[in-house]
Amino acid sequence: MSNEMYDYLNEHNYISRNKNKDPLKQQELSKERADAIANKYEQLVKELKQENQELKQKINTYENPNDLTLMFMYCNEKARDMIEELKKELKEKDDFINKLQATKDRLDKYDYERTNQQKEFIEYLECEIDYWGKQKEEWIKLGFVKIGGEACFEIIYRKILSKYKEITGIKNE
Repeated sequence: MSNEMYDYLNEHNYISRNKNKDPLKQQELSKERADAIANKYEQLVKELKQENQELKQKINTYENPNDLTLMFMYCNEKARDMIEELKKELKEKDDFINKLQATKDRLDKYDYERTNQQKEFIEYLECEIDYWGKQKEEWIKLGFVKIGGEACFEIIYRKILSKYKEITGIKNE
């Protein structure tokens, strides 16, 4: 019998040609054993080639189907996989959008509170300026000399208000 495995075993001196019990040649195979290995090898090669051919046919059936039903089934599976992947991406993006929206809401609230605080502070300073301006007018009408530094409060508040408006970017009215 001539096949690839037998030839390989013969070429590499695995097959014994004599029945010598030499210890160096103990690993050599008998011709019968070599034939059995070669036959098993040939059988396995045939089985693998057959399995390979069947797999190629299955792949070809899905990639180039004769029956449109198989093609639609294959396309349907691919579409389902793509839909699942797109759903995952959409969920991740929705989560990110929700986080951004929550951050924007917090920033809007902070900006609203800060704007209200600025308005309240400006109103406070304007009220103090009016109060000390009227106080100064009353003292002048009554003929009082300016007492201590209280009359200077109006000037101080005007300077504070002017500087605050400059810092916050609010124009003087």
